Amino acid sequence: MVSGDEAFLFPILEMACGNIEYIDEVTYLYNAGTGSNVKTLFHDEQERNAIYIRLLPKYACLPRYQQ
Repeated sequence: MVSGDEAFLFPILEMACGNIEYIDEVTYLYNAGTGSNVKTLFHDEQERNAIYIRLLPKYACLPRYQQ
């Protein structure tokens, strides 16, 4: 329910096998000042889910990105 960014971004980064680049410009902006965001409303659950996601086995590299 929470930690959605980590749930889909980590596998993408893992499967890219280091074939990623840093973009030096803002491409996404969270509106965290509303008070009705996930970090405020579900902080403990978000922390638990983030730890769980980070402890999962990593995804294998996609064949086209293997070095």
